[in-house]
Amino acid sequence: MVTILKHDYNLEFVSKGCINKYLPHLLFEGIHIHYEIKRNMIGNDGKKVWAIFYFFTRHEKYAEKFVTNEDWQNAYTNFLFIRSNRNNTNAPKRSLQDTSNIDVEESTGEIEQPKFKMNVNITDIIGDYFTSSEAKLLFNCRKDESADDCLSRRIDKFDSILNNKDIIASIVNNATEENCALNESQVIIISQRAQLLRTAYHFVLASDTSKRVSFLDCCKRSINHNKLNGLKIITYPQMIMRWNVIYRVHEKFPHPNYYIELGKAYVPLFLESFPEAKFKLRKWANRHLGIISCKAVANEMRRNIVPKLFDTYVRSLPPQENKPTYDSFLNCFGLKKICVSTIWRWMHYLGYTFDERKKCYFTDRHEDVENVTYRKKFVKKYFEYEKRAFRWVHITEEKAKILENDKDVRLIKNMYDDYEENHIKMRQYHIDTHPIFF
Repeated sequence: MVTILKHDYNLEFVSKGCINKYLPHLLFEGIHIHYEIKRNMIGNDGKKVWAIFYFFTRHEKYAEKFVTNEDWQNAYTNFLFIRSNRNNTNAPKRSLQDTSNIDVEESTGEIEQPKFKMNVNITDIIGDYFTSSEAKLLFNCRKDESADDCLSRRIDKFDSILNNKDIIASIVNNATEENCALNESQVIIISQRAQLLRTAYHFVLASDTSKRVSFLDCCKRSINHNKLNGLKIITYPQMIMRWNVIYRVHEKFPHPNYYIELGKAYVPLFLESFPEAKFKLRKWANRHLGIISCKAVANEMRRNIVPKLFDTYVRSLPPQENKPTYDSFLNCFGLKKICVSTIWRWMHYLGYTFDERKKCYFTDRHEDVENVTYRKKFVKKYFEYEKRAFRWVHITEEKAKILENDKDVRLIKNMYDDYEENHIKMRQYHIDTHPIFF
C-alpha cells in the first residue's frame, strides 16, 4: 500500500500510517489535510496496486486536482521513481520541518521525527491567523482585506449603531423601505444581537493569532461577558455563530418580522377565510373601546365568534363527509388555540393600536352675539338670493289641464306635485316642463 500527499502543486509521498502518527505536527506546521482518495494504479511490473492520495493545503495554497486517469498514473510513476532513488546513501535525510517537501519512506517504513528549530518564529512559517484562508472564509472578508481589518471595521460599525439607535436600520434587511420600519421591541432585539456579535469579534482580535483561534470559544466568552452586564438572552454560543453566518453575507441582520423579510404582506389565514369574523371582531371592539384588551378580545373570540363560525362551517359540509372536531378546525388555519399573542397580531392587522386616552370637549357658540347678528343679516340676503333661484311654478289644476291639451306645446304629464289651497286644487311644476313658465 502506498500513501501519497499532494500540495503546493507538488507531489509529496509518505508511508502508510504516518498521517495519523504525525497529524498533530502537520497541523502545527500549517498543513490541513482535506480528504483522501484511494485509486487502483499500475506498477512497473504491470500489476495493479492500490495507492492512497492525500490532498492538503499549506501556506494557504490549494493542491491542484487530477482530472484524467493519466494524471493519476503519472503521479504514481513519479512516486516509484523517487522511491527507487532511496537506495542512494549520499542523499540527505529530510524531515517534516523541511518546508519544501516531506520525507518519503516505503510503505512499511517510518517517517523521521522532525527536529524543531527554536530560533525560527513559527508564524513566519505558517503565517498569521488573520491572513489565513480559514479566517477569511469564516468572516467572509472583502477582497484584499485581512480578517483583523474586517473585524475592526465591523466593530466600529456596531459601536456607532449602539451609540445611535436611529441608524440601526442600516444593518437590518428591508428596514429602510416604506412600512417596514422597526418598532421599539425590534430595535432592542437587533441591538442585543449586535452587542453579542461585536463582543465575540473583540475576543477574536484579542486571541493569540500564532495559534489556531476557535470562534466557538470566543462566542462562549462573549455570552459570559455580557451576562455580567445583564444581557442574558441566549446561553448557546452556536446562536452567535449562526448570526455571524447570516451577517457576513451582506453585513445585515434579517428583519425580525418574518413577513417583511420575505417581502409578503401579513394576512391572517383565519380572517382571510372568514371575512365575517373581521366584521364581528370590529363591531365588538368598537362597542367596548373603554375596556378593550387583547385578553378580553381573546375571551370573546373563544366564547362566541369562533364557535359560531365552527357550527356554520360544520352545517355547510355534505352529510356523508366526516365532521371535524373543534381542534382540527383550528389546525386547518395553522392555529392550536386562540391565544393572546394571536389576537394581538389580528388587532394590529385590523388597524387597532394602543394609545393614550385623551379627553376632549366641544364648545357650542351658536348663540354668541356675533353669530346671532350675522345670522340675521344672512337670512335677509338669502331671501334676495331665493328670487334668483326661482325654479317652481304653482298653477291651478284647470290651467294645467288646458296646457296639457295644448296642440302646439303640451305640458308634460305626471311631473307635478298636487295640493289644495283654500279649497282650490293646485299643482306645482318645474319651469323646465313648459316654455310658458320661463
